[in-house]
Amino acid sequence: MYCTIALTKPSNLMQKGDQDTLKQDTLVIDTVVVTRGKLSPLEEYELKKENHKEIYFLGDNKNMVTLPTSGGLAVNIQKLYNHLSRRGKGSRHLQKLFDKEYEQDLVNEMWEPLIKEYSHLSGDTLRLFVIHAKPSYAWISKATHYEQVAYVLKREKSFLDSISVLMDKIRL
Repeated sequence: MYCTIALTKPSNLMQKGDQDTLKQDTLVIDTVVVTRGKLSPLEEYELKKENHKEIYFLGDNKNMVTLPTSGGLAVNIQKLYNHLSRRGKGSRHLQKLFDKEYEQDLVNEMWEPLIKEYSHLSGDTLRLFVIHAKPSYAWISKATHYEQVAYVLKREKSFLDSISVLMDKIRL
């Protein structure tokens, strides 16, 4: 989600009164416009990459050693340091987390419309079904639409058959 806020400057912050002293008028914001919109998973991922450039710089350990055409061996000291340093390791870990979040967003983008269209659940049972029956990114990205619909229906039937067992586990 992103949020755009537009603020207009107040007019007459300070007014000169009848005397030589300045009176401060109250601050007034004329208009505040808030617009919201949902970004696609790819747009969110690109925005994270843009906002965290330093992490991608510190985590970069590709092409650390090169073979120049003139002969010899060239080592990029900065990339070698980033590869061995704690900050570099943490940056690569955070990059992996961003990649996993991106994959989960893609799964949610494909999964939620399928649930809304082909599932007959609602309320808490729907919420529990979405949590317990969500497929992996590897499977849902390779599956055809028919396989995805069959998966939803099969998992829903299995879920409804075992709902009492799940409810007992949740109450514990």
